[in-house]
Amino acid sequence: MKDVVTPHLYRRNAFRVLGLLTNVTATDLLKHQKRLQVMEKLGTGGGGGPTGVLPLSPPPDVDALRRAGQRIQDPETRLMDELFWFWAVDAASPSDDSGIVHLRNGEIAAAEALWKKHTKLKPHAAAAAHNIAVLNHALALDAELDASNGGVAAQNGVLDARWTAALTHWAACWDSDHLWAHLTTRVRELDDPRLTTGLVRRIRASLPSAMVRMLVKMAVAAAQAERTEEALRYLSYLRSTGLSHALQHNLFDAELSALTDFIVETCSSVAATAKADPRKAHEVATTLLDNVTPQLAVLQAAVDSEHHFHQVAGDAVASAVLSAVRVYGREQGSWLDCLDLLGKALSFAESAQLRSVIEGDLRTVSDLNSATAIYSACNAALDSASKAPERADAAANKLLQDAPGLMEQMRAKGASAGGVDEAKDAVALAVIGCAVKFGNKVERWSVCVDLLRRAQPWATTAETQSRLNTDLDTVTENAKFGDLEPLTSAPSLHTINGIGTTLYGATDFDAGTGSHMSTLYFVFLAIPLFPLARYRVIQKGNSYRFLGMGPLRQGDKIHIAVTLAIILIFILVVALSQ
Repeated sequence: MKDVVTPHLYRRNAFRVLGLLTNVTATDLLKHQKRLQVMEKLGTGGGGGPTGVLPLSPPPDVDALRRAGQRIQDPETRLMDELFWFWAVDAASPSDDSGIVHLRNGEIAAAEALWKKHTKLKPHAAAAAHNIAVLNHALALDAELDASNGGVAAQNGVLDARWTAALTHWAACWDSDHLWAHLTTRVRELDDPRLTTGLVRRIRASLPSAMVRMLVKMAVAAAQAERTEEALRYLSYLRSTGLSHALQHNLFDAELSALTDFIVETCSSVAATAKADPRKAHEVATTLLDNVTPQLAVLQAAVDSEHHFHQVAGDAVASAVLSAVRVYGREQGSWLDCLDLLGKALSFAESAQLRSVIEGDLRTVSDLNSATAIYSACNAALDSASKAPERADAAANKLLQDAPGLMEQMRAKGASAGGVDEAKDAVALAVIGCAVKFGNKVERWSVCVDLLRRAQPWATTAETQSRLNTDLDTVTENAKFGDLEPLTSAPSLHTINGIGTTLYGATDFDAGTGSHMSTLYFVFLAIPLFPLARYRVIQKGNSYRFLGMGPLRQGDKIHIAVTLAIILIFILVVALSQ
């Protein structure tokens, strides 16, 4: 039923498309098929049929006629289309019915007036009410479709009257046992084994929900197209006619829950999108508000202000905007841009707890704006690291050098403790980003270890601390051998009369490989004068296996300087003594 009762219900009705009445026989259908074959050969379209009852404009084409013919040949869809077309009221056959004759002659008002009289006559009341419902429903939907397709819109007063008459009479039809008895009789008359009286019971049970669903969907579609006035008009029809009150209350809720679920799902998607791309979070949140505001207006018009749909949908929107604002602010540092969004989020929030959270954020945004300088420094460091990853260590060092002063400025401006912690966390994340880019580019992992250790005091959230510790473990492992330069051959370890090169010392032991770092010295008279290089070696007795060459330590460089200074002094003393 829900797939049948749509705004195109009557424009796709097989009897209307074919220009046939509901008592059409197999012979009539055969004639129609032959006519269709001729039209296909001639390449012409149909034209409302012999009866001319509410003929379609423009006339249906050959494909539409073929589909309509297939609908009538299917017993279930035929019965459904019979329900939504005109029945005989004062005659045995629809073709002889006075009201249908009026319609065939284009006398709509006369047909409706006649059927209104018959609603007061018990034998004809059910069929007459049914025809009035079909007539007004078809004309109302025709007017809506014409307006949506750019045609001349009907006056709201006329539309209101059509909708009210249609829905009021459909509500009466739903309650009429006589009407459903007639449809059951039609099942027996059609005498098709594929058709059972159980279908009639299912149609009767689903008719109210189908009517409500169609109007709610039309309201939602209008709201999504930012035609809020039109959406509210559809909802007003349900309330003013009493049709929704004729249903069990939860039926109306069930239809609107789909709109609520759609809003909630949309908000969830927006929150995920904002988290994945924080730079677009502000844009995404703004678009969300533009899109869901009409839908929320429809929802609020459909149910009481105390209804739980208000809290569910309103809080979903407010939470999504709040989440987007937070990730955008952290990424861009442009907290002033978020003030307007937070204000709108507060207007949608329903629960006291969420309102309190948003109000707190509104109070602290001004504090967070005081952190603009430190967020800018973080972004500058990350941008520099992205453009020149081989110099990312310098960017991180500059940030760590500048950050304490920037934090003091932030505190001096009265920033809250929470704002300070968020800013510190941003510093830690920026340093992590720089260290990773630098390590991946140049593989000087010991530098990365130093940067990450210096970033540890800045990490304030458990998530950042966990990430920092994980990355630190990784680069520490890499640093064991990551700073070694590969060797094409082992260095010479040879001395003559105490002059030559040899290894001294054993540091930085690695239990996994049994290796250590040792320094290659130039020795004179067995005295180590100049450290030439450091190597990671595996020592077995007096032999060594060289794994790679590492950089000299700061102490090694001082050793060289001191040795050179001593030599220079010695040379000067000798020169002066001569």
